[in-house]
Amino acid sequence: MSELKKGTLLDFGRYRILKKIGSGGFSYVYLAEDIKEKKYVAIKESFSPNKCIRDNNAKIVNGRIDKNSDKFDSCQKRFVDEYNMLKNMIHPNIVRVYDLFEDNHTYYYTMEYIEGKSLNEYIKHENGLKEQVAVNIIREVCKAISDVHNHNICHYDINPNNILLRKGTMQPILIDFGLAKKYKSKDEKLDNSYRTLTIAYSPLELFEKDGMDYFSPQSDIFSLGATLYTAIIGSPPPSLKEIWHGALKENVKKMSLKVQNAIIASMQIIKDNRPSDVGAFVNML
Repeated sequence: MSELKKGTLLDFGRYRILKKIGSGGFSYVYLAEDIKEKKYVAIKESFSPNKCIRDNNAKIVNGRIDKNSDKFDSCQKRFVDEYNMLKNMIHPNIVRVYDLFEDNHTYYYTMEYIEGKSLNEYIKHENGLKEQVAVNIIREVCKAISDVHNHNICHYDINPNNILLRKGTMQPILIDFGLAKKYKSKDEKLDNSYRTLTIAYSPLELFEKDGMDYFSPQSDIFSLGATLYTAIIGSPPPSLKEIWHGALKENVKKMSLKVQNAIIASMQIIKDNRPSDVGAFVNML
């Protein structure tokens, strides 16, 4: 057994699990009913299939007696850190986080349930978006990322699957801060031994051992450019090796000159050659 069953109650019966709506290497996300408030919420659960197991009563057997004990504890800490990073961030383009609680020997936090589809689903359905539609979406996401950077946080995982489009308004909402890092200052060095990157949207420096040691808005700017490329073209960008050999310039030729230049500038292999902040990237669009 891995994911929670439909009907499972959490937090002393306040929440009822309805279905799983997402998963990653270190967590599950569920649609749930908040029985107290009579509304739907999303609930994220700290659960890594490689580091813990679940018994028939939904309790997590966390491996404290085996070699995964330290890794499990590390995952739990990162999960709580992610919640603490998000709980005070209130922005119309960032998912709203509510409460953190413990149950089943692990941690959960509740979020606003956003009805809609991911940008990736929308891109696939439309076989690529009209350029101005894509630019408008990315401009909104840039507002979220600018606010994130103002809190000395880098997201490090911007991609079409981590942008939800709210049903009805198509308002983009940035989600999944599982890889994000908060720096006490823009010069602070962090210990960053953990990372699971989304290959097509991650710049070269993030694959290096010290790639997340220091606050790096240019890394998120690469991902913004890569996401804009995918939204217009309908498929992920070329590999870093292909970009190095000029494939990016060839592939964007049918776009307007401004958007071509913005994507090429944001996806430079060398970090210092990219726009220095989100505002500079937006001004190119």
